[in-house]
Amino acid sequence: MPVVETLGVVGSIITIIQISKTIISLCQFYIDAVNGASSDLRVILIEVSTLKGIAQSLQYLTQREVVDSALLNQLAAVTGPIEGCKKALNELETLFPPAAVSINSQRSKRRKLDAAVATLAWPLKRGKAKKLLQEIIQHKTTINVALTAEFVYALILCPLVGSWSDFIATT
Repeated sequence: MPVVETLGVVGSIITIIQISKTIISLCQFYIDAVNGASSDLRVILIEVSTLKGIAQSLQYLTQREVVDSALLNQLAAVTGPIEGCKKALNELETLFPPAAVSINSQRSKRRKLDAAVATLAWPLKRGKAKKLLQEIIQHKTTINVALTAEFVYALILCPLVGSWSDFIATT
């Protein structure tokens, strides 16, 4: 894969990791600040945390050139799951008030008040959040299945071509 394409893929993966970190922090903030916070926030926290882990693994494998470039091209295509994740995460992030992360350094009463106001507004955003979460889950699953298939294929071929490094060198 040309260096320019690889940089684009890695950039998209890094963006997914960064947005995931922000959403995870926001969910944790609301879950901690508001008693009985919506179970939707816990589901978002779990799914986005899982996506972040997959993205970090993909970033590592991409940097080590372990993942097949044809697979990366498909995953990173404009209509592929990496770009789909990035778009859905961006939209999901906009459902949270932007000041929530900086609220952590403010006084506790102010922080709780802001969290309560945001929690009251959440039901109006729930439908959009669920739709975006479904998109994220679908893209995450596609990436995970593609990577799993790639490595199962490699494991089956390794005994035929020699060591893992021999296999990588021949692909």
